[in-house]
Amino acid sequence: MTPEERQPLIARIRSFPDVLEAAVRSLTPDQLTAEALPGEWTIAQVVHHLADAHMHAYARFKHIQVEEYPTFKPYEQTDWAETPEARDAHIADSLAILRGLHHRWARLMESLTDEQWARKGLHPDLGEISAEGLLIGYVNHSQNHLLQIGKTYEALQTLT
Repeated sequence: MTPEERQPLIARIRSFPDVLEAAVRSLTPDQLTAEALPGEWTIAQVVHHLADAHMHAYARFKHIQVEEYPTFKPYEQTDWAETPEARDAHIADSLAILRGLHHRWARLMESLTDEQWARKGLHPDLGEISAEGLLIGYVNHSQNHLLQIGKTYEALQTLT
């Protein structure tokens, strides 16, 4: 991938907290914590998950830059989504984490050379991942969870 091809993806990483906040800004605590779709997380759980997952992604990104072929520690995201603070409607802290994290992450990405983008690490479950692969993966991760929030919100509308 060329620097010109990476720029729109980095811009999406930078703007994601604004997009996410716009998607959830008007929701009530009851809407944030309602289990509207069987087997799916609540909107609050998705927001908290995004903070958890993107903190892991940022750490992995940094490990790739400062270590030689690091091994990433996996985590069970479903277990993390079930902790008490991940089930409550207080999403402001997770939104603040994402805002600062994504701004800093985008600044780091903009500073990297092509050689740094090619650096890799090993995920025990997913295999080899490059810095570029993390960028693509977490742009997609962000988009997929925005779609999930939209589907959950639509389901909430049919319940009221």
